[in-house]
Amino acid sequence: MEENRKSPNGTVAVILAAFLWGTLGVFRRYIALPSGMLAFARGVLGALLLLILYPICRQKPDLTAIRRNGIKLVLSGVFLGLNWVCLFEAYRYSVSTAVICYYLAPVLVTLVAGIFMGERLTPVKVICVLAAFVGAACVSGVGTDMGGGQLRCVLFASIAAIFYASVTLTTKTMREIPSKDCTVVQLLIAAAFLLPYTLIFERSEPRSFDAVTLLCLFAVGILHTGVAFGLYFYSVGRLPAFSVSLYSYLDPVVAIVLSALIFREKLGFFGVIGAVLVIGAAIVGELESLLLKKNEKRERS
Repeated sequence: MEENRKSPNGTVAVILAAFLWGTLGVFRRYIALPSGMLAFARGVLGALLLLILYPICRQKPDLTAIRRNGIKLVLSGVFLGLNWVCLFEAYRYSVSTAVICYYLAPVLVTLVAGIFMGERLTPVKVICVLAAFVGAACVSGVGTDMGGGQLRCVLFASIAAIFYASVTLTTKTMREIPSKDCTVVQLLIAAAFLLPYTLIFERSEPRSFDAVTLLCLFAVGILHTGVAFGLYFYSVGRLPAFSVSLYSYLDPVVAIVLSALIFREKLGFFGVIGAVLVIGAAIVGELESLLLKKNEKRERS
């Protein structure tokens, strides 16, 4: 059993998942569709692929657990849909700035869980929260002459981080539901919510269904959602939580490197400092939580 928890296949799977998520912003820039429509398509395609995995893996959804957590699943699904809309809007302006501001989400989860959910808010976590907000300020260019595009990017990415933190916090309160079941239902609810959203609010938005858009659209729905989540779930069962969390932070690194190579986006001196502060705070905060959980388990045993 311990051998499975250190499977090299699991390591490859989580690295591939992180790499795919890191390329999401690049693909979004080549999709000539409104953000709501793109998010709707992502939810539908991703959910369908994950549903196909059930018979392949000889598994069945836990309908009892889904019904038990119904209201929370609906809420988290709506939050997920709004998160995607805001994130895809932010990507239109800058991939690197968007992904760094978006990684405020783990820090927000730490802060809210510590204040309202009774989780332990240690000095290290407080320092991480402060460092992340200072880093986001550096990336956003607070105190300088921010352009309209930069300001919109920061605002949309920060709102996306708030919605993603809401998804995480809502999911944390669910009781005994398999991760795959939770994700599939959240994707379906996000799609169901986004369909009327895009029909009402994006009717007059320009759109194009050229070959590049369709190819990138299917990539986002299938590769970045269905395949990436499938790889992630595979790795969770074969690696310690510490390893999964650590490898997942390859996502923003890949996004920043690709945005620099493909779109010539430069962070600048303060931007680099901000990126290190935000991503570093998220990683340190995650490691601190894992260490606390290990210590609690030792004390109980």
